[in-house]
Amino acid sequence: MAKIRQEYQRYDLRQVVELLSEYRVVVSPVQVIDREIEAVLDKSYGPNVPGLDPVQYIDRGWVRALGAEDYAADIEAIRAREVDRIASLAPDGVELFEEIFQGFQFFKERAILDGPNWAARRESLVPYVQVADIARIMDARLKQELSLRDAFDLNPSCRRGRIRDYVMTRSVKDDYMPIMAVQLARRGRDGLEFYETRERMRELFDSMPGCDAMVTLKTMYHRNVEHRWAINDIYDIDALSVAMPYCDIVLTDGAVANQANTSQLADRLDVVVSNQLDSLWEILD
Repeated sequence: MAKIRQEYQRYDLRQVVELLSEYRVVVSPVQVIDREIEAVLDKSYGPNVPGLDPVQYIDRGWVRALGAEDYAADIEAIRAREVDRIASLAPDGVELFEEIFQGFQFFKERAILDGPNWAARRESLVPYVQVADIARIMDARLKQELSLRDAFDLNPSCRRGRIRDYVMTRSVKDDYMPIMAVQLARRGRDGLEFYETRERMRELFDSMPGCDAMVTLKTMYHRNVEHRWAINDIYDIDALSVAMPYCDIVLTDGAVANQANTSQLADRLDVVVSNQLDSLWEILD
């Protein structure tokens, strides 16, 4: 949205987004990674006490889509606190407050997406979310994939055979190990048994559906020597690694749907992935 300079274009697109989603988004990839790691460690060591707080898989607000869970939690805490206060003073007023609060949430989303000065509205309405910082993170992740692509270009034989192992190793190092190190430390464990053999490591991370999806999609892209990595690839992989393991139907663009289906990832995760909105009714029927 920030790249769309014409206000009327942002307004038209925002209306479609609101109509289709009411600004509902799925949880961020970091939250999924955190909880998938917790699940596999619980299986090996038993439940950790206290465990991670539960999160809503689907909730409202663009900040959640960017991974700003703390900000979203702060807003929800304010809502819950005010509901409790109003309930103690005037129980009949709770429903009205909820309507007003939801209206405020819609106003915030509309103002951010409409512009015209998108950056200024972003800073004033959501001060704790620095989109530029998030963009830098995504750029850094793109550079990681470009670096791996360059390594494959220097060693073309690596694109055959165990290419998935190479991709998994890099993905685990960059995306999973920092979070896993924190969780192991909380349990007083080192987790060395998970890395005794390549097969044990593969089994561990393939047991996480989100990791399976992420690695499979990255592998498909890296196997194709003609593929030109772009920032949208990172966004697509993030979105599918969160949606495919935990949704029954995923609608996406044609190229991404083709990757998900030709890799047999969709079959493995038992999810329908399509780029045809018209087919949704037939699928649901």
